[in-house]
Amino acid sequence: MSEEAASGAVVCAGSFAIALRAWDRATGMRWARLVGELRRRGGSMRVKDSMIGATALRYGLMVATRNVVDFQKARVRVVNPFE
Repeated sequence: MSEEAASGAVVCAGSFAIALRAWDRATGMRWARLVGELRRRGGSMRVKDSMIGATALRYGLMVATRNVVDFQKARVRVVNPFE
């Protein structure tokens, strides 16, 4: 994996910049912990959402989504850009 791919990239779309992060071992481990924490609390998340959430938690990122409730249950910082 190249150094650029490992550190992530930034995609510009109009006035927005989106940080892209590689899925690495540490992110996978954070995902496993997140899924386990949710299950212990009696909750769950869609697989793709949980992967996004784990990535956000790993890198200290905020997720922009309409699906605020699920991400808040996962203790992910979230913003609803449509409100």
